[in-house]
Amino acid sequence: MFGNWGLVCPQPKSCQIQVVLVNKDKKFVAALAYGKSGANQTLVGIVPLGFRLQNNPPFAVDGGTAIPGNYVQCLNSGCRVAIPVNDAVLRSLQGGKQATLTLLSPTSKQIPLSFDLNGFPAAKAALDKKVQ
Repeated sequence: MFGNWGLVCPQPKSCQIQVVLVNKDKKFVAALAYGKSGANQTLVGIVPLGFRLQNNPPFAVDGGTAIPGNYVQCLNSGCRVAIPVNDAVLRSLQGGKQATLTLLSPTSKQIPLSFDLNGFPAAKAALDKKVQ
């Protein structure tokens, strides 16, 4: 663990770091994961079922400019939202305090999911050492 972020490597050279949101009963609510496999980078939100899929959920760090995520898959356990990663997004994650992915309820109410970025830089450094 690095602050709130954990390093997970299900296969050699295929690792990710992640932060998990839980409710007051310690049950899973959502997660944000950054992964690398060779030169490929991914940022994915794992969110609960029951939200509107027609809109691309915006992702922002510390209230900055939002970028649209894309729903890519929904299973019984929840939906995956792919968030485009570029150097600016990576810099904001490394220097930020909080990332927010905003979902829409069936009645179009905005539901922000906030992820604490404490430990992201150290976790990313560990990930970079593990996956080169």
